[in-house]
Amino acid sequence: MSPLEVHDPGLHDLIASDAAIERIAGGLTFTEGPVWRGTHLLFSDIPNKRIVRWRRLPEGPELTTFATGMSNGLTLDRQGRVLAAEHDGRRVTRVADDGARTVLAEHFQSKRLNSPNDIVVKSDGSSTSPTRPTPSSPAGQA
Repeated sequence: MSPLEVHDPGLHDLIASDAAIERIAGGLTFTEGPVWRGTHLLFSDIPNKRIVRWRRLPEGPELTTFATGMSNGLTLDRQGRVLAAEHDGRRVTRVADDGARTVLAEHFQSKRLNSPNDIVVKSDGSSTSPTRPTPSSPAGQA
């Protein structure tokens, strides 16, 4: 694999300039929201409307669907449960290990969320998910 193209030398404060770059999966076109959970990496595979689980097994890497749905940013709450910002669903959910989703927020100040993109859990356990307007959002909705 070709070396990493670095546009800001400050990257080397985080990653050694001679660090090996390894492709861990292929066939994905647009992913976001990576979060490490125990022995596996979870990330959103946006075009395929799923949360992917990647694990390294003795026989090689495994790529499976953890849950379906149009999530974007992912994080873990203080109990280690998966929280998802759902851009298309216009909500923030908690995703159980069986893939079931519990809606945590769909409205703010009586207005429907636009398109939650990322999510952060603060040290006190509360969370925030910035939204952004989209061309397809109805007028007057935040």
